[in-house]
Parts: sequence; structure tokens; C-alpha cells
Amino acid sequence: MKELEILKKLAAAANREQAPEVSVSAGIIAVINARDEQADRPLMWIAGLASAAALTVGVLAVQTFDLWLDPALISAFSLAGWVTL
Repeated sequence: MKELEILKKLAAAANREQAPEVSVSAGIIAVINARDEQADRPLMWIAGLASAAALTVGVLAVQTFDLWLDPALISAFSLAGWVTL
């Protein structure tokens, strides 16, 4: 029973104590603002070049697909269908 009384006194003392106010936001904002913007430049260049390459491949793929669907090309191969070896 003595342990229970000790715990009750400890809990009462903890309830009376005021917690200190701590603000870390100023330090975090200072670290964020101090970040070097030049560190992202190489990644931006790589992303830009990759986007340009993807756009080029996409345009060429659409043009190639359009060429395959050309009716004149399809009819030329269908006319040669009667040739047997």
C-alpha cells in the first residue's frame, strides 16, 4: 500500500508542474530557408532533357503509326498478295 501512496504523491506532483513551452519552428524555418537552391540545378537539367527526349520519341511514334495506317501503303501490299512463289 505504501507504493500506491508514493505513486499518488508522484502523480500529484507531476500534475502541479508546468511544462516548459518549446518552439522549434523558428529553427526549422531557418534551416529550410538556408537550403542551397543551386543543388537542384543538375537534376532539373536531367529532367528537362529526359522530357525532351520522351516528347521526341512520342512524336516519332505517332508519325510511324500514322505511316503504318496509310491506305496507299496497305493497298500496295494487298495488291501484291496474289503473287505466290
